[in-house]
Order: sequence, then C-alpha cells, then structure tokens
Amino acid sequence: MARIRIVESHRNLMIERLSQLLHSKLIYVIITLIIAGSALLAVSQLYHPIVYTNISNSETGMIYNNSTTTFYFTTDGSYITNVSFTFPPGNILHYSVYEYSQYTHNGLPVTSYSFVFQHNASGPFSFNIQNRNAINGRDYVVNATAISGNRFNAAMTYTIIIPNLAPTNPYVELAGILLIFSGIVLIVVRISGPRRSE
Repeated sequence: MARIRIVESHRNLMIERLSQLLHSKLIYVIITLIIAGSALLAVSQLYHPIVYTNISNSETGMIYNNSTTTFYFTTDGSYITNVSFTFPPGNILHYSVYEYSQYTHNGLPVTSYSFVFQHNASGPFSFNIQNRNAINGRDYVVNATAISGNRFNAAMTYTIIIPNLAPTNPYVELAGILLIFSGIVLIVVRISGPRRSE
C-alpha cells in the first residue's frame, strides 16, 4: 500500500509540474525551439540545390562542298544535350539532323533514319536536343555539306547536361536537431527537476 501511495504521489507531482509548465512563460520558449528545429529539418530535406554535371564528347571532320560529312552524337534519357559546331569564319554549311536506330530484319542489319530539322549556318552555332519522357538515350547524326568554301575543318562537341540534387547541408540538420533536443530537455528538466515556485 505504501508503494502504491508513493507511485500515486509521484504521478500527481508530475501532473502538477506539467500543469505549472503549461501555464508558465517557459512553454512558449519550448514551443518556439521545437517549431524552429522542425522547420530547419524540413528545409534541409526539401531544399536541395541543383548542380549540373556535364558529359562532353567531341569530334572533328573536314567539310566539303561536293560530299556529306557525318557527325554522330547521342543523348541520355530526357536530359538536354547541347550540340555545338565551330569552324572558320567566312564559310557556310548546310546541316541536317536525323535520329537513327539500328535493328535486324530477316537476319540483316537495318538502319532507320528519322528527320529532325535542317538549317544553314555561317559561323559557330549550337542547338539543343531533348527527348521528352524518354527513358533511354537516342542516337543522332548530323550531315554537313559546305555551300560556301571548297573545304574547311569543323569541330562538333556535344554535351549532355544532367541536373543532380546536391546533398543536404549537415549543419542545418544538426541545428534543427539541437533546437528540438533543447526543447525536449527543458520539458524533462522542468517536470522531473526539483519543485520551483512560480
């Protein structure tokens, strides 16, 4: 019976101290600490700055006015691929872009081409290719022919631009955890510590 009275007395004391805490100004400090800590944790998880990874490849070729020079590039999923050409000023070339795929039909290799667009360019130029809702990459060719100048050298560079989420900031996470922990400690100390007068 004495043990039951001790337990009941301790429970009543805890209830009394909790009631005192809820009616004190300290509860506003505790709530502020917990809310601020939770907000920092939420921000650290929801906000990830985007960093871009570039995968570049390049090739060069001689452009002639009586034949076609073919350049190849590929894409990666739905990421943007930037294709740029550089060649000496004063020359003009005509280029056409095709998507192509290779497969086997009746045991024979077949290459299928799908026209994308064409244009004339009189100097360094670039264009972007993006496969909408594409899981796999696509293969492309650029057919180039000189329409001004007998022949000149050109360089093609294609860059796959891949956005990635940067890791969360560990300092922001730590600050949020410490604020929440401080609020919990204040609650525990106020309820479990010695009786204090209001």
